[in-house]
Amino acid sequence: MEPTRALLVEAGALAVTAALLFRARARTSLDVSATPPERRAVFASIYSVGMLALLDVVVFRRLEVYFLERSPDGLAGVAVLGLSLQIATVALLVPTALLEAWQPRFAVAANTDGETFAKDIARHGRLFTWIMTAIVVVGALVPLIAIPIAFPQYLPWTGYIVALVAIRIACAGAGFFSSVMYATGRHRALYPPAVVSALVAIVGNALLTSHLGLRGALIAYGLTQVTLAGLTVIAFRRSTPRQTYRVEFTDLARLQETVS
Repeated sequence: MEPTRALLVEAGALAVTAALLFRARARTSLDVSATPPERRAVFASIYSVGMLALLDVVVFRRLEVYFLERSPDGLAGVAVLGLSLQIATVALLVPTALLEAWQPRFAVAANTDGETFAKDIARHGRLFTWIMTAIVVVGALVPLIAIPIAFPQYLPWTGYIVALVAIRIACAGAGFFSSVMYATGRHRALYPPAVVSALVAIVGNALLTSHLGLRGALIAYGLTQVTLAGLTVIAFRRSTPRQTYRVEFTDLARLQETVS
């Protein structure tokens, strides 16, 4: 019954995300005079983004599961981690939808006016910071309320669940910077942070989770998420110039705007 419940929670989270994204509408017009990109450039950009998404799904969200299965906590540890990630996924619905809606605006602003783009980044960054602060607080409180009511069998692991949810939501704040990099065609600068964080995840789980179970998974997960968030911010600072910003028509966000 537990796997079914977890699947339903994840399916519901994805359904709400899809509904919010379908309602989003771009507020800026597309420059129809832009030269269409070469097909090879489009596919290169798509596969590049896809590889980063694959790393995120397989390594940064699921790696601990493989090690927990063979740890002292076994399937109980897997269930606790799964519930924690589902709660975090639901809590991140609003910021995820906001970032998706903002990306086309970032792409157009960066391609036309560097000063306007810089102001947009600053304004939206402040708003996103306040939103994420509120969501971290709410997200940490949700398990304390929901577990005794809906998941009483998880009460012995409440502390682990609260910690995992808080880490996931807090570090997801770096998603603002990665979204800007996607929108401005600089997503390839995210490969070094992704590779380094993947190595941290593999080594951390091999050394800690396999022997300590949930306690080790919590430490390894925290190290991975903090490393990824910190390196993403550094990559953003290094790859985004402060003067004039220019992006290509092939940017993911511009393609997304066309579809919208």
